[in-house]
Amino acid sequence: MNRLIMDTTSGTDRFYDYQSMPWFAEARQSRTPILDGPYVDYLGYDQYIVTVSVPIESDSGDFLGIFGVDILVGELEKVLVPLLHDLDLKDATVVNEVGRVVVGGAPHLVSGELLAGFDARQAVALSPDSLGIYLVGVDSQIESDRSGRFDELVS
Repeated sequence: MNRLIMDTTSGTDRFYDYQSMPWFAEARQSRTPILDGPYVDYLGYDQYIVTVSVPIESDSGDFLGIFGVDILVGELEKVLVPLLHDLDLKDATVVNEVGRVVVGGAPHLVSGELLAGFDARQAVALSPDSLGIYLVGVDSQIESDRSGRFDELVS
């Protein structure tokens, strides 16, 4: 994929005010890594993506900026779906903090779909916690010891 040159000139048709975008603003405010999405990046790739952002600080703690990466959901699926299928968990799925499917482990689970009845207290938080992503088994109970196995698979 090629690097995008964004229009940061205020008032133009394709103005990209990155500092107001959640992936930038939330990481700056919380000073922790975050995951935003999945969403259609209509001002950039015009594709379904997730953005992972990490705040950069000086040794003295001054905010310097954000390191961010856009990941096409399709590319993420190529890596994570086989790992999800290797887990002993029916329809193992990665969701964001509101229960929106990031990567589904079953054909009926589409990225971006909102899972009805999602409860983060019954899901396994994947590290780092600040990313706000969880492993769930749709129609299954999750045992907390499974998170370590998933972390081992993706590292």
